[in-house]
Amino acid sequence: MLTGHGNNHSEFGNTIRLDFSSNIAYNKNSAEIFERLKACVELIGNYPDPLSVILSCKISSFHSVREGKILVTNGSVEAFYLIAFLLRNTRTCICVPSFSEYEDACTINGNICDFVTVGRFSDTDFSQYQNVWLANPNNPDGRITFAGDILRQARKNPHVLFIVDLAYCELTSRKEEIAMNFDSLPANLITVFSLTKSFAIPGIRLGYIIASDEIISAIKKIRPPWSVNSLALEAGSFIFDNYHRLLPDVKELFNESALLQKQLAENARLEIVPSSCSFFLSRLRTSTARYLQSKLVLKEGILIRNASNFRGLDEGYFRLSAQSHSANMQLIESIYAILNEF
Repeated sequence: MLTGHGNNHSEFGNTIRLDFSSNIAYNKNSAEIFERLKACVELIGNYPDPLSVILSCKISSFHSVREGKILVTNGSVEAFYLIAFLLRNTRTCICVPSFSEYEDACTINGNICDFVTVGRFSDTDFSQYQNVWLANPNNPDGRITFAGDILRQARKNPHVLFIVDLAYCELTSRKEEIAMNFDSLPANLITVFSLTKSFAIPGIRLGYIIASDEIISAIKKIRPPWSVNSLALEAGSFIFDNYHRLLPDVKELFNESALLQKQLAENARLEIVPSSCSFFLSRLRTSTARYLQSKLVLKEGILIRNASNFRGLDEGYFRLSAQSHSANMQLIESIYAILNEF
């Protein structure tokens, strides 16, 4: 998806003052990462390590996983496209609503895609598919799928590859419910991580895959060389040296999200989908998300995520990612003012 995503300031003439459209943590600690990269800019004078040895070693230590099960990627999106290419011309099931790149990656690789609502993952019969895609927590609604249910489905369907996107695993108050022992995953379970959202470095493009040795080996054979640049590798190395210190305050994030959800739910014109994440879905009962988005941008310089382009959602849906308390109060006031015009 090149347009219609979050943080798309350029589509609105760069007039945005407050941005609720991106799931990047507002209370980020990325300034320290930026300073580190400024001091290491000379790294771009040489080719990056094509095997990402140093960063892979640090990820291995952090997750207590053998290095043979790890592949560093140019963001999680590269991981999705590599996996989809590996699984090309197969029958796929995608849990929706979800990040559009799962479907895009599978479609261009000749996969026949079916869809099931994410809330039906646990009781769906996946035996007819070759691969299943799920985000946990899910984007855009923040829904949690218990790790036990994922492991049960993987063991029940050993011939099916399950791809689980864990991009938001640090931005939920229910992290313990999705935690897994990554060194003992079933051989048919692929987990994909992103450092973009939690550490607020979307321009760097950095993620990684944890899967079986066989799957990692197969993906390495099809990926282009030097896909992860030197500054990205340095950023990742610095993050894993300081991981917990650089994480945002998740309790603060969730408290603001919960308060924002509660106050918006008091308006009868809005429907709120409860979320235990820093982001959540809302739905206008009497208008469209596109209309609300345009009014907020024009009147207040506030950007929300029009979520009507997520498969399975209608034109009333929009996604919000909680910001600071004062910013959230401005958003509530602005939305209420526009809704009162109806």
